[in-house]
Amino acid sequence: MVEFSARQKDVLTEVVNLGMGRAAASLSRLTGDRILLEVPRVEILPLAQLDDHLGEVADQEVCSVLQVFEGEVAGDAILFLPLPSARNLLELLVGRPMALTRFSELEQAALMEVGNIVINACLGSLANLLKTRFSFLVPHVAVQSLRPMLRGDGRRDDPNRICLLVESRFRVKSRAVDGYLAIVVGVASARALASAVDRLLTATVGSWTP
Repeated sequence: MVEFSARQKDVLTEVVNLGMGRAAASLSRLTGDRILLEVPRVEILPLAQLDDHLGEVADQEVCSVLQVFEGEVAGDAILFLPLPSARNLLELLVGRPMALTRFSELEQAALMEVGNIVINACLGSLANLLKTRFSFLVPHVAVQSLRPMLRGDGRRDDPNRICLLVESRFRVKSRAVDGYLAIVVGVASARALASAVDRLLTATVGSWTP
């Protein structure tokens, strides 16, 4: 697995924070209410450790939006919301009470739009860091248990795949919306990402050793 130094992780955290700030601004426009964003927590870990790292969350049903992206860095971006948070967010979007587990096609489309906003904002920040562009496949939205989903693609046991995990919390009208964004990449993409961080650090602070 590609290892990231503490300095490299700090840079990636700042890049992700910029993306999440843009996502909060876009969601504020979408809901018509000011959305307050707590500072996200960012972790980098092997994909095989993700469900254990999430603890109890991994055993819950979640609403997930999966976006496959391609480019210099390629992988899967998954936004997942515990069902109470998905319901809170939908009630803000549609202006009426929601069922906890059953979402109509229209409600799933609304959640997909939220996923697109958050994922594209964060990947956009990474693209700026890499000075490149990503192309995207059609996103997919689902309500399912998280742990089987994390184990379901057959690639979880690849020790070279890493996950950039973003844990965030939005607050709107006293409603809390907790969410997680997992950006999963293979070894070549992880190396490209680490190299981009090194170039940025060299440009801003001069010669340095990771």
